Amino acid sequence: MNRRTFIYSAALFTAAGLLRPGPAFAMPWPASAFRRNAVPDEILKVLYGTTSAQPSDAITLKAPLNAADGASVPVEVATTLPDVESIALVSLKNPVPLITRFRPHNAIPWYSIRVKLSETTRLSAYVLSRGQLFVASTDVKVTVGGCGDAVHDDKTGTARSYRTRMRMRSKNDRMETLVLVKHPMETGMRKDKQTGRAIPEHFIQTMTFSRNGKMVAEADIGIGVAKNPLIGIALNDADPGDRIEMRWVDNHGNSGSANDVVS
Repeated sequence: MNRRTFIYSAALFTAAGLLRPGPAFAMPWPASAFRRNAVPDEILKVLYGTTSAQPSDAITLKAPLNAADGASVPVEVATTLPDVESIALVSLKNPVPLITRFRPHNAIPWYSIRVKLSETTRLSAYVLSRGQLFVASTDVKVTVGGCGDAVHDDKTGTARSYRTRMRMRSKNDRMETLVLVKHPMETGMRKDKQTGRAIPEHFIQTMTFSRNGKMVAEADIGIGVAKNPLIGIALNDADPGDRIEMRWVDNHGNSGSANDVVS
């Protein structure tokens, strides 16, 4: 069977319900959900096929009540809902409201991330659990917006040095994996000081996390994630000697990875 036949056959089996996307099949980046000025109903329809989300106390959304600098706001999302398929983070006032969608295939439904917030906003976490959509929200007051069109001295050449670092720590009977990627995460809204031209969008789109070669989590990312992304996930069944790896790909086709071994 050649490659084209395999892809075509896989599409038919998926449509028939005989082959379900899972850890071995990373889903494509949902461009229409990351559309500029999209409203929550449009985002939810693209991601989940519904616009109905039930408020839930089983979702914990941690973010500062007051953020002095909207360019890097720490956020943490966790839930005790069962069989979680997806967690989406949405900021109503951002140019691109959808910040990220996290899918914990074989990871704890928890992640931490630093995000950009353009202004005081309502931040919402949508969780898909057993086919039902739930939501929790919090309001964040922003003093200085982090998605603006200020003029900067950044170099806009194509030559860049991307560094990806990983560290792990044991915490509360689970293994937390923290990844730091040196990346500009350009929004497309800033201008070069010398030329006055807009700096093109340049941001990480996907991250995949694996353990011993098997995917445990993946994330779709947009321009709302802070520069030099710092992202954390957690596993509750990591054993000494397990190799944890993260790979990322951005919208320019650049990529990087980091890995470490559980001690």
